[in-house]
Order: sequence, then C-alpha cells, then structure tokens
Amino acid sequence: MELAETLRETVAMLVMVEPDEIELDTSFAELGVDSLGRLELIALVEQHLGKIVPEDQTPQLDNINEVVQFAEAVAAG
Repeated sequence: MELAETLRETVAMLVMVEPDEIELDTSFAELGVDSLGRLELIALVEQHLGKIVPEDQTPQLDNINEVVQFAEAVAAG
C-alpha cells in the first residue's frame, strides 16, 4: 500500500471517520489530529522508510501531502 493511503487510513482511525472522508491536503488541526497523532504518523513514516527520523529533522507537518513529501525527501537522502 502506498504511504499516502496508509497515512489516510491512520488519520481516519485517529479521528473516527471513513478514509474516503480525508482529503490529503486538509490540515491535521482541521481534522482533529493532535500532537500524539502526529507522532504516530511519523512512526509510520519511519516504519515505511526503515529508519528512524531524528525529531529535530521533523518539520511541523500539517497534512498528509506534507508528510509524504517529507518522507520522499528523507528517502532521497
């Protein structure tokens, strides 16, 4: 499964809605995702990449598209 879809399903689970109700560019704050939820999303990115992302390298990510772009940048090195 593609990272964006995995993140969409996780966000949907966190805020108790159906995945198809989650737009990739809707802010986490608007969706009701708190800081712990964001940490869970970063953990998914780390699992996807197979490496730990140092917290100081984690920007303030605001939506699924930004998380995916961040993951792609980390993967590219």
